[in-house]
Amino acid sequence: MRRLPDRENLRFHLETPVGRALLHAKRHRSPREGPRELEWHLRLAALGVPVPAPAAAGPGFFASEALAGAVPLDDAIRRGLPAPEKRRLALELAALARRLHDARLCHRDLYLNHVLLGPGGRLHLIDLQRVRRFRLSRWRVKDLAALRASSAIPGVTRADRLRFLRAYAGGRPAARLIRRVERKAARMLRRAGRPL
Repeated sequence: MRRLPDRENLRFHLETPVGRALLHAKRHRSPREGPRELEWHLRLAALGVPVPAPAAAGPGFFASEALAGAVPLDDAIRRGLPAPEKRRLALELAALARRLHDARLCHRDLYLNHVLLGPGGRLHLIDLQRVRRFRLSRWRVKDLAALRASSAIPGVTRADRLRFLRAYAGGRPAARLIRRVERKAARMLRRAGRPL
């Protein structure tokens, strides 16, 4: 699917005793990455964060189920989603991010293309090799700013973004959080040469 200097992504079918399985695999240069990603998949699944089911891991590789028909959330939004579906997904994404952060974990690469819209309209978090525990709230802001920056696409309105952040805040005052997220997202987009 993709080859980069430090890793490659593969998608393949595997014949099993119960039928044919569609898998997604990553091969890394670092032998630590496969077991680390497996650990985070298992931990996040135990917390109730939806992730693809792990299939295998070893030094330098990790494989999980490939969700048939799943698309990155930013692609689904660009293709056009009905307003009620966008509202539902904003609330589901806020709950997913909140569950992650309430466990004092940050994704560190939390862009819309690392959230899959899978079968049945359910969201799944992928690319977990950079997940870490955090102490400082700036990591939480960085995750939220990455979502905000990657939502600067056609199909996402200001109301959609505010709905997400207010749902994430869970009824607590959100004005300060929104300002911090907006400032960080603006810096991220400036570095990428894109407008907020």
